Amino acid sequence: MLELLCPRCGRMLRVPAGRGRLRVTCPRLDCGHSFSFETGSPASAQGVRSVWTNRAGWAGLAISFALAYFALSPYLSSLTQPAVPRGRDDTTKRPEYSDGRRLPLEWRVGRLATQFGITEEEFRNTASRAIALWEDAADRQLFRYGENGFPVETVYGQTAMRKAAADQASAAVQAIKRRLESLKRTVRRSANRLGRERRRLKVATSRFNDRVREHGAEISTWNASGGATEEVAEQLSAERSSIDSDRDRLSRRQREFEAMVEAHNERVIQLNAVADEFNRAVLDYNENFKGTRLRLAECESTPESVIGIYVFAFRNRQELEMTLAHEFGHALGMGHVEGSKSVMSKSVEAGAEGRVKLSKADLAELRRCLGR
Repeated sequence: MLELLCPRCGRMLRVPAGRGRLRVTCPRLDCGHSFSFETGSPASAQGVRSVWTNRAGWAGLAISFALAYFALSPYLSSLTQPAVPRGRDDTTKRPEYSDGRRLPLEWRVGRLATQFGITEEEFRNTASRAIALWEDAADRQLFRYGENGFPVETVYGQTAMRKAAADQASAAVQAIKRRLESLKRTVRRSANRLGRERRRLKVATSRFNDRVREHGAEISTWNASGGATEEVAEQLSAERSSIDSDRDRLSRRQREFEAMVEAHNERVIQLNAVADEFNRAVLDYNENFKGTRLRLAECESTPESVIGIYVFAFRNRQELEMTLAHEFGHALGMGHVEGSKSVMSKSVEAGAEGRVKLSKADLAELRRCLGR
């Protein structure tokens, strides 16, 4: 290997030894300068050697300039000009990447456990969506796919089985809760119908009783006066028949109302049974799973490189995307942030629905990680 300096930022670069023209690109984040270098020629060898032989001379010259600056600074202070603020094209040097890893990070799909039922294509597409969250926010390429990259794998074990059991218990609780809420609405509607029918039946009964009393009073009046005429007797007989018909209709309504009350009481009994089932399911879930924290994935790394990302459990594609986005954030060197809605939150809400989005805390941590 040969070493030479970047003409723009002065960074020491390593290039392979040999003959021929080589295109070199500075890996520094805030430089990226590309230039050509002719390897193997006497001139280039002399240039490479001069880097080493001139180091002591350059160091001495730098020290001399520093001493001269401090000695003359009181006399030069009056000549200094105010700094001109730079805009978005500021080319001042930024700090090195926090963990010393070179971007873009290379990754690949590793071994996938068949128990999760996801193909390599589906897994890679989900991982690409997770990566796109960070790259869109950074407006630059942070990862690239390559066969020599760190593996991103799924591992089926106790965590997956424990999470599957917890998800199954949680799903059972939610299913019973939905039945309970549906029965509550049914019982509420039934109770409202009963109330309305009870009021109508009460009014109809009151009117019927008034009619019966009026008819009886009219008969008593005619009897006291010595009897009714034949025409009046026929009218009283027709009124009696009408009253009998109304009595029959009122009796049918009463029986229908009693049937409604019985059906309502059966619904209430069913509601109470489902409520007891729901309480038992919640108690069982709390005893077995409440407070249990599962490590859904892990990013194994060193300060210089990422060893691998390992996913231990996920419920669906959306949860897998959330988990991978979290671990890719760790691969970039990001830490945890506050807020349960944040991708880089230490505790991510399980089973959260909807599109995965970065929070303000995520974006701030990304900027800190990239030295912006």
